[in-house]
Amino acid sequence: MSVIAYTDTRGLIDRPRTFTEVLLEGIAPGGGLFVPQDLPHLGPAELRVMAALPYAERAALVYETFGLDVSTAHVHRICSTAYGANFAHPQVAPVRDLGDGRFVLELWHGPTLAFKDMALQCMPLFFSQALEQAHQSGASQLDYLILVPPAATPAWRRSTASPIAPTRASSSTTRTPASRPCRNGR
Repeated sequence: MSVIAYTDTRGLIDRPRTFTEVLLEGIAPGGGLFVPQDLPHLGPAELRVMAALPYAERAALVYETFGLDVSTAHVHRICSTAYGANFAHPQVAPVRDLGDGRFVLELWHGPTLAFKDMALQCMPLFFSQALEQAHQSGASQLDYLILVPPAATPAWRRSTASPIAPTRASSSTTRTPASRPCRNGR
């Protein structure tokens, strides 16, 4: 698969960038955003295959369709690490059938109980890989300190039960993301 280049939304860059260059550059010049020049297409057959895969493998395949300048092995390692033990549910983002044709995609099983975990768990890992590649190629001598909390999950986060469906807690109450204790005690 060929590498997809990125351009900026304000047209201020001198040349298209690769995925790893975009990660290291951050915001595009003039405050614009970097966007892929081409969007890959996933047809029904590919989506059916992906639907049967574990979340980390599915995520890796989606990243691969964007023609990253990161090896396939690294993409799979990054996704496996990002969507592993730091999520409280083995499916990472399970879909719950509520009946009557209604479904809920649960995006709160990550370490911060927020949908942002879906993207932000892999970004520091991709950033580290981009920096390593830039160092190896001589494109950059810059160094960054990237702080990523350990993948340890607090005991209160280890339940795989859905907060949508009533569960039996020791006090016979139903726990939802909003009712779980915060780390700062509030």
